[in-house]
Amino acid sequence: MLSWVKNLNKINFGSGKFSESYQDKLLDYIFSNIKTTNTPPLCIEFGYSSNSLTKKSFANTSKLIIEKGWNSLLLDKNNENPEINLQKHLLTSENICKIFRKYNVPKEPEYISIDIDSIDLWIFESLIKKYKAKLFSVEYNCNFPINRSITIKNDPSIPINTDRAFGASLKALNQVAENNGYVLLWVVEELDAFFIRRDLINDKSSLISYPLTKWEYATNIPAMEPIKNKDI
Repeated sequence: MLSWVKNLNKINFGSGKFSESYQDKLLDYIFSNIKTTNTPPLCIEFGYSSNSLTKKSFANTSKLIIEKGWNSLLLDKNNENPEINLQKHLLTSENICKIFRKYNVPKEPEYISIDIDSIDLWIFESLIKKYKAKLFSVEYNCNFPINRSITIKNDPSIPINTDRAFGASLKALNQVAENNGYVLLWVVEELDAFFIRRDLINDKSSLISYPLTKWEYATNIPAMEPIKNKDI
């Protein structure tokens, strides 16, 4: 395991500046250890819960954009603001790659953040086959246990509820990642799983990243009400 990956286990990131937890500090650390490709580097984030980079957005990408000067594409089904390149689209697994082409996203952006509280896994699966970002983060459903592959149906019309029926389990997301040349790098508890392209940390050792079982404590957390609609 590379030393900077191993050191992740020793760092207390505290609270982030703009993100919901310490995601933006984690991103600083990761990209200080891997090279960027684009000039300037490019980050993409969706869904986006505000029309501002700083006001109630809790975006993972805000610090990269504001303080690091990264280019960005922000997508949301409800919010838009051309001044920050926040574009309004209802995203599906069928249209996400078309939308990326519409905005001339290169095949190797630096970072893609997925958090739409619904069909996250299905969009992740569509993107990861065509766009080889150095790093993906995807919101995982912490209510689900570590040993179960669970996701909701690939149906964007399913309403977002306040119960446990959203997104996908960590194991399900990890399977999509591993099937497409990525490994689980880190988990921000109850929020995001970070997947890095395998070639970026592959030092040919027997263990290049932490095993999935490390994150058992970050799963099976009853953070929301039991599922009400069983048919999703």
